[in-house]
Amino acid sequence: MSSQNYSRIDSTVATYPKKFKSIEQFANQIDHDFDTNIEKTRAAYFWIANHITYDYKTFRKNKKPQKIKSKSKADYEAKLQIYNRKLAQKTLRKRSAVCEGYSRLLTEVLKDLNIISVVVTGYTKTYVQEIGRKRNNSNHAWNAVKLDNKWYLIDATWSTGNSIYNSEFFNFSDTYFMIDPEKLVLTHFPDDEQWQLLEKPISKNDYFNFPIFYSAYHTSGLKLENTTSGYIITKTDSVIQLDFANISKDKTYYYSFVNSGHSGKIEFIYQHGIYTTFIPYEDKRRRNLVISDGQLALMKFKIKLISP
Repeated sequence: MSSQNYSRIDSTVATYPKKFKSIEQFANQIDHDFDTNIEKTRAAYFWIANHITYDYKTFRKNKKPQKIKSKSKADYEAKLQIYNRKLAQKTLRKRSAVCEGYSRLLTEVLKDLNIISVVVTGYTKTYVQEIGRKRNNSNHAWNAVKLDNKWYLIDATWSTGNSIYNSEFFNFSDTYFMIDPEKLVLTHFPDDEQWQLLEKPISKNDYFNFPIFYSAYHTSGLKLENTTSGYIITKTDSVIQLDFANISKDKTYYYSFVNSGHSGKIEFIYQHGIYTTFIPYEDKRRRNLVISDGQLALMKFKIKLISP
């Protein structure tokens, strides 16, 4: 479906009320206005991503999930369904949640619309300090939705554009709506390998060695070579080599080093199907490397400085 058709769906959903009394009411509204499952999925996603604020207060508390006491597997499954429904209803009522609330609300609304959706748990990394450090505990949740017998990946939480400094502000982006699995795995690593939706899944070790990728990367025209690590060992008065499988020849890219004032335009050398750039590193202190389009950061690399 084209973005033009999404605009029609989005403009309809933009007329919806800011609050719904129940998941059933929300689902009924969508069911009344749209015909296909992809339209209904987009409608539910768009409303959630534009009305649910991220609950940074709850996030900072880092509470462990409530344990469900049960007498049997069947009892556990029944209680889990009740718990999930209550969590989704609470998210809808408060219009605020952490990632589990976003993904659970989307799943419950789609369930009422007879659309199969699952909550995917796993890892995301957003800070350069995390590069090279494997986590053992999941820290995020998103969705896999089945449409026309094919699975698609959606992250409503990352679509809101909420800021820790202004959680009421929405900077909506649909980059993470039905995003290509090869792109999502750069930032999202599921606990269950099957939800990578890749013919050749990547390892956890590879994932945590990736650079930090920002949403603007996905529309930048850049494609980093798979073998390029996000952890770069270098020394003063040397060069950093980066290899790209693809670039946009219509765009200009820049490099900079954090808190150094040292930056420049990236020049590429094309050989054997690879675009290579050599970035000078002149600083005597460790400065992490940022690649940008001149306005937005596209990716960030962790630098380790060694003695000559």
